[in-house]
Amino acid sequence: MNVKYLLLIAFPAFLITSCSSDDEIVTERADKTIGFSTYIENNTRAVGKSTFEDGDVIGLYACRTTGDYANSYTNNFMSNVAVTKGESGWTYSPISAWPTDENEHISFVAFYPRNSTTSSPGLTYAFTASTDLENQVDPLWCTVKDANINDRNGTAINGSEADAAFEATSGSVPLKFKHMLSKVRIKIKLNSDYPGITTKLNSMTLAGISQSGTFKISNSLSSGSWSASSTKGNIALLQTSDEAKELSTDELLMGEILAIPQSLTGSTNAYLSINYTHTLAEGGEKTISKTIYLGDSWVYNKIYNYVVNVSLDVNNITLSTEIANWDDDEKIPEIGATTEAPEPVDLGLSVKWASCDYGTVSPYVAGPNFEYTCYNTMSFNTTWGPNWSIPTQSQWNELFNNCTITNTTINGKYGYLVTAINGNTIFFCCDTYWTATPYYNTYQNKYYLYYASLLKKSTTSSSLGINPLRLVFQ
Repeated sequence: MNVKYLLLIAFPAFLITSCSSDDEIVTERADKTIGFSTYIENNTRAVGKSTFEDGDVIGLYACRTTGDYANSYTNNFMSNVAVTKGESGWTYSPISAWPTDENEHISFVAFYPRNSTTSSPGLTYAFTASTDLENQVDPLWCTVKDANINDRNGTAINGSEADAAFEATSGSVPLKFKHMLSKVRIKIKLNSDYPGITTKLNSMTLAGISQSGTFKISNSLSSGSWSASSTKGNIALLQTSDEAKELSTDELLMGEILAIPQSLTGSTNAYLSINYTHTLAEGGEKTISKTIYLGDSWVYNKIYNYVVNVSLDVNNITLSTEIANWDDDEKIPEIGATTEAPEPVDLGLSVKWASCDYGTVSPYVAGPNFEYTCYNTMSFNTTWGPNWSIPTQSQWNELFNNCTITNTTINGKYGYLVTAINGNTIFFCCDTYWTATPYYNTYQNKYYLYYASLLKKSTTSSSLGINPLRLVFQ
């Protein structure tokens, strides 16, 4: 994943230095002023913020977490300070300096774009999503907890102690921005070829969704949550006044939406409204209107890929869903797309194991997440080949019982290194929740989806959620 670094240094001249992707900045600071290194994980394939541009403004809050301030972000150390990028670099005023007491810590909260007015400063951010899909804004947030002059990473970055441990400070506070919204992709296709029949989409609307709300960062600075407005609105993906779109078995992208995270169920369920026409080659046509409910919810920093599958049978129109982390967007395979299988690794076991997660090409990148209930719709047999399968319980046990598994960091990624007796290894990239054993699904009789690459989140299937996938080769 490419990363763009922008270094903010609070010298009197307000000088900024930038580096190319994947370069580390090493700067010796001669004074005690507070500077920041800000970066965004690139999102090169679709809508979303990938780098800062001239005119961008960050709203920065900071509070002393010891002494007299008691963790209040109101009228504290820094309160919604405007940090602006211009031709000469990033500037902010007045310049702030670290406390002279090295034992005194400061926690930072930053938002992009800056809200010039807010009724609840510090940990909340009000936002209204645009209905103009050509001019959408991707709001960002980040936190650094308990930094001091000698440890500017603090104890955690965005709630992650691992990030704080491994980020290079370069003499500055690292502001690692995360996405605040959900990204929603909506596609449509025919579920099969229908010779002699032409199908055209006349209109499509995403309806019953909240388009404004308030994001609140937890007091621990580790996570956030949304309170979405009760007012619902619609987004027209294709209007009746537009030219109709001819459908095929290829997926047609109708829109990429930066949406307020929210529940999609309740008194006003979110739904897709579509209108399409089947036309026979010999003449005659039939126009159909259909409502398809989405259900469930949208979570911030997640991507939701929806594909509407249109059939001649009006009662057999289905919606397939794929969910992934936004930061992994570059690695998300399109639904139905092919991905090249890696060379399987011989660990001296009954099966060989993939060196990386399904949907990725690197062992140091967590794979895209798959729905817990999507076992029967997975296409890895056609993409990787018929010899690949989901590990069974006995195959997972064989791996655990015959290999050495250690926590380690490789290429800056925290995870599990599995070492076989023959010396061969595979690496499971893990960056979230951990427990002691993998999840066993009694229904499918397989350890087939794993949380944080090897381990489970819960003992119940309902809370397992979405997970990456590691395959074996027979």
